[in-house]
Amino acid sequence: MTAMLRSSAVGEARSPAESFRGRTAILFDLDGTLYGGPALAPFFAHVDAVTGLRVRALVGESDPARAFDAIERLRAGDPALRSKSDVLERRFGIGLAEMNRFRERFTDVEAYVTPDPRAARLLRGLAKERALALGTNNAPRLARRLLARLGVDPSTFAAILT
Repeated sequence: MTAMLRSSAVGEARSPAESFRGRTAILFDLDGTLYGGPALAPFFAHVDAVTGLRVRALVGESDPARAFDAIERLRAGDPALRSKSDVLERRFGIGLAEMNRFRERFTDVEAYVTPDPRAARLLRGLAKERALALGTNNAPRLARRLLARLGVDPSTFAAILT
């Protein structure tokens, strides 16, 4: 897990302990919490297809969605493979960092996520009284792109945990 921390007023990075010491904290999830609604399922399907795009030749499928489904079939067929990430790494040698770079490059955030000024206002207001943290399985740059699309300044959060 990587933590991106907000800088202090003088530009120095603060440790997680300093960011939260003596403050009540609120931890938010990104996907499905700060944005969601009817576009969430199509966005997740798009991200799955991006993953499938990377592995389609490796699994013998030309269609990215079917290639992603093949990853799930491989996972389901081998109890030692606990996740799709395990399949990517153990079967194909594609580590999480490589897959994250690929997803960051090809995920079309703008087509699925719409700005939400209400969320941005709410978070800014909460940040005045609480230490806010964001947890996400997204890669750091993709998380920042999602926040930017929502209209939420990443510095609203004392920490972003990816």
